[in-house]
Amino acid sequence: MTVRDWLRLDEKAMMVGMLDQAAIIARIRALRLARGLTIQYLADQTGIHRSIIGKLERGKRKTFNLDEARALCEALKVDLRVVISDEPMSIIAKS
Repeated sequence: MTVRDWLRLDEKAMMVGMLDQAAIIARIRALRLARGLTIQYLADQTGIHRSIIGKLERGKRKTFNLDEARALCEALKVDLRVVISDEPMSIIAKS
């Protein structure tokens, strides 16, 4: 299934589990670090507790849902499709 196909599905019913979650979190962490942001900043912006974000980044928590991924991307000002795609990622803020 391609990312484009996946995005056409009902997002509320879909878990990010169909994708490589470790790669998604690695991309989110890379974006956070490239922008000089802290885990606390993401927690404040998303309402996701900083310990959860930290556990995700360290691989201590293996699963997260689409709403969490979407909230993190929104805080980082990047389109979710950029983060879940297997295409090379350029670190560009969403306009």
